Amino acid sequence: MKKKKTNDNNTLKSAEVSKEDLFEVKYMSRWQLVWRALRKHKLGMISLWILIIMYIIALLADFLSPTNPYEQTQGLSFAPPSRVH
Repeated sequence: MKKKKTNDNNTLKSAEVSKEDLFEVKYMSRWQLVWRALRKHKLGMISLWILIIMYIIALLADFLSPTNPYEQTQGLSFAPPSRVH
């Protein structure tokens, strides 16, 4: 008899979990579910911020560049490679 009671409790717990999952899936969009899972994941949030910074740097690459990308140095076209220091 005790085994049946524990099984009944397990089925009740699984039924409660499935009701919560059903509520989330029914009333929340896919992106809201993904955002909720991502907010709970620390490494995911750190990675998100790193990606945002990298995209900003990529968008501002011309402004952040130390040299002019359109400048041509004709005098150095036959120069030997520089040494590694």
